[in-house]
Amino acid sequence: MSSILGKIYEITSSDEGFHTLVIKHYYAYSVLFMKFNIWNIGKYMEKFGDDFQTGATVEVKYYMSGQYPNLTSLEIKSLSQCFECDAFTPERDNQQMGCESCEGVLGKVRVSGTHTLVSSQVKQYKYTKGISLSFTKESEEDHGLNITLVYYNNPMYKELIELSVGSRMNVHGWITNENENGSRFFTLSDFLKSQSWSKHTEFYSTI
Repeated sequence: MSSILGKIYEITSSDEGFHTLVIKHYYAYSVLFMKFNIWNIGKYMEKFGDDFQTGATVEVKYYMSGQYPNLTSLEIKSLSQCFECDAFTPERDNQQMGCESCEGVLGKVRVSGTHTLVSSQVKQYKYTKGISLSFTKESEEDHGLNITLVYYNNPMYKELIELSVGSRMNVHGWITNENENGSRFFTLSDFLKSQSWSKHTEFYSTI
């Protein structure tokens, strides 16, 4: 049995009668999406009422059946988020900077602030397609590119595919590599478009 702390990213229904629940799990300097197919979602709606919705912070317990996670329990909980690495933690003193998740983990440089999308390319990779996005950061002196790759199975893909070159937005993520030309490659955690947060994201004081 495993458990994670996260946020409800999406709840969708299927023609087959089940619902897909997507949990966005923030851990040290990264983010993971987990999808659960649920046949009896009514019991959670009855238990939690209107609190069972996109954006709610939760603790979920699950077990793996082959490559697929099976949900065993879900509880809506108030959570805190580490100022250092963004990992969700049980509710705690907001003055604390680090957390257990980032102890002993090599820190990463944060990508944040207003960016302009200068390139958007959908490519076919070995196992799946993905979208490569290149941004320039406003007021950045070296004018280097911030580049991220999001694969098709990432729930953010369907929103990112709709972006137009020239769009201005706030992005949030972590640098993973940098080349000799000054371009930085980063993992995307959240993004803000058109001056209002997507329903799937939340504001970071560091942006």
